[in-house]
Amino acid sequence: MIVRSKVEENTLALDLWNKMKNNEHCDVILISNEGDRFPVHKTIIFCRSRGLGKLISKMSNTMVNLNMSTSILTGLLQYIYTDRVDPLKTPIALLKISVNFELPGLKNICEKALIDSITPKNVASLIWIADNFFCEALKKAGLAYLEENARSIVKTITWEVMEHVNPELFEEVCQSQG
Repeated sequence: MIVRSKVEENTLALDLWNKMKNNEHCDVILISNEGDRFPVHKTIIFCRSRGLGKLISKMSNTMVNLNMSTSILTGLLQYIYTDRVDPLKTPIALLKISVNFELPGLKNICEKALIDSITPKNVASLIWIADNFFCEALKKAGLAYLEENARSIVKTITWEVMEHVNPELFEEVCQSQG
């Protein structure tokens, strides 16, 4: 939930978010996997997300089923309407959505959150994700983390999968460690 400060009470982003939340002048309904309905403004969707706009334009009616959970759809719409996701509970899922729906700002938010969450146990997974979703900052941060914490890295199944499925990435990681 977005908490308004005194300064933010009349921002365009929060005004638009409230219009959506109150179903004012909405012309499309997005539906989550759980069946929850989100009335939205087609114009705002088209302006903010080329990918989601294309998906909506392919549909012949005003109801669009999206293959995502209610929590992910809520985060996506919160970003589209306000440039924020608060709280950011699922950065990996939203990162994938941001790439698919062409939302570079959301991608940056998710990438930063993932950089801040790097641990010895998840570094391999995050490097893998960074490589798959073209997140250069996350990849660099993961490689730097490996270099700084080489002795504490936990060998996970992800390392073995990376070695077999994406040997180029595995080799790049190994070479970065000298």
